[in-house]
Amino acid sequence: MIQLNKKAKKIVLIAIPLIAILIIATILIGKNNKKEVANNEPQETVLQQQANVYLASTKDHTLVPLTIKFNQKDTLGENLLMVLSLIKENSAICNDTFQGLIPEEAKINQLTLDDQNVLTIDFDEGFFEYDEKNEVALLESITWTMTEFDEVEGVSLTLNQEPILKMPRRQTPVASLLTRDMGINNLLVTSTPDILGSTRILSYYTKTIDNVDYIIPVTQYVQNQEELSIYDLTIEKLLEKPSITTRLKVVDCLQDIQLEASSTLTDQILEVTLNEKALFDENSVQADIYEVILASMNLYDEVENVSFIINEVETPVSGLEESESFSVQSIIFNEYYI
Repeated sequence: MIQLNKKAKKIVLIAIPLIAILIIATILIGKNNKKEVANNEPQETVLQQQANVYLASTKDHTLVPLTIKFNQKDTLGENLLMVLSLIKENSAICNDTFQGLIPEEAKINQLTLDDQNVLTIDFDEGFFEYDEKNEVALLESITWTMTEFDEVEGVSLTLNQEPILKMPRRQTPVASLLTRDMGINNLLVTSTPDILGSTRILSYYTKTIDNVDYIIPVTQYVQNQEELSIYDLTIEKLLEKPSITTRLKVVDCLQDIQLEASSTLTDQILEVTLNEKALFDENSVQADIYEVILASMNLYDEVENVSFIINEVETPVSGLEESESFSVQSIIFNEYYI
């Protein structure tokens, strides 16, 4: 049951078990799930919505963004609940490779989106039936998945209407407002033991899981000994080969790419100068390069977009019109099918 309180500007979803959502939900994952209708029947237009849901690898618990498509519901509240249900244990998109981290026993008492774009999820006691080793990853999975929605800036977690101040198994503190600033796959890669004296950045790498390469986000802490700008430091780490012990690789499109000059930020557009290996053809930059760099800059609110200089010439992105708006939420990281 969904209630919209216009005066308070809140969307409230009254408690139902997550498993019930899975039973009634029609999920379309992939491109070919179209319902056939007879020629003499009117065909309804079904809008689809894209989202990146963050599931854990069953091999090493790394969180992986999986880009799925589903039939858009009538309200934002229903779409939020739909996506939340997908990161639950044994959901419709879980398999031997990926698993959701919200416990199967968990029920939602209430889901509220306020006019500050904070999504409050009120669970029952079943939420604490999680696997201890996934405690931090559980918080990251919920936060990064739900903030895929443009309408959600952050997440607040409560248990029977009481704020969750810390998780019970490893005593991990829980902030009153969880945002992407908490990072993801924290410490999967780090080049320094001195976290307090280091710089936090977001990088995207490739990892092979069950013989398939997936792009994954990693929050890492690095020393900025060359005193680079935070933007150039982020790009340099994208291009730098990770330690073999991490089992991570530089994303394919960034192989042989070099940063040729310091990046500059003007009117929220970051101008990045790369070598000609970044070219898709003689007149445009590879779209994949644009997407990976833009996604890594998502940590910095002041960066709205990225442009490129190649061979001292401003160079457009292949397939992207100059006036076309683009958001990180629209990036297909790892298109996922059932």
